[in-house]
Amino acid sequence: MAAKDVLEREAFNKALKDICPLFNIVCLYKKQQDALFNFLCGRDTFVNLPTGCGKSIIFQMAPLVASRLSNFSDESIIIVISPLVALMKDQVSYLSKINVPAAFVIADQDKNVLKDIENGKYSIVYGSPESMLSIDRWRKMLSSDVYQSRLIGIAVDEAHCVSNWGFSGNKGETAFRKWYACLQELRSLLTEKLPVMALTATASKKTKVYIHQVLSLSNPFNVNDKLLQDNITYSVQPIEKGKNLLNYFEWLINDVKKKA
Repeated sequence: MAAKDVLEREAFNKALKDICPLFNIVCLYKKQQDALFNFLCGRDTFVNLPTGCGKSIIFQMAPLVASRLSNFSDESIIIVISPLVALMKDQVSYLSKINVPAAFVIADQDKNVLKDIENGKYSIVYGSPESMLSIDRWRKMLSSDVYQSRLIGIAVDEAHCVSNWGFSGNKGETAFRKWYACLQELRSLLTEKLPVMALTATASKKTKVYIHQVLSLSNPFNVNDKLLQDNITYSVQPIEKGKNLLNYFEWLINDVKKKA
């Protein structure tokens, strides 16, 4: 949908307004809206927002808004690359409670669920880089008629893992999770150029460069915000060797106990 049609902001706003109640919210914040709008317009999108700012809801809403815009002629699908099974399970559990069809690809997943994923039953499909790239079944799925016609894009959650895990810090050593460095292959499995959304809360300038290169982000729309929270204070306390740590932190422990 996004790559074929010119998306008007007014139509987007109306579709978004219809979907928001499903997530028990009135509306998205402007930066969330801008990220989602540009992604659905077919533009690569880089989202660098602090933890707790609602990054996940951007890609979770994407297929639902896209389906609304197409008058449900096709139920749209998004692939979400996630680093940890626990994160996938947590998000799928939440989405299931609000009746959003979502599932994840893991080795011990129910066979019927895996078959339903292939058949396009779920709007949001979570998987690790290893699952989507190293297993032939899922590579072929991305090239199937179902996914070629209904997939609207790919979201890479916790995108800093591309840099942290996809490359080895020492020459000659194997990367912790080498498939993170190969995520650009996902684009080659799709006949139509679809947008990629990278989301993170902890990307330094160097990490951003890695993410852009590995995911082959082309002129991405960038959403950024300050990563230091106003209610967090950073301080450094020199500690003498051999000293008891309690001597330095007893005041803090007592303060926490009083406030608790």
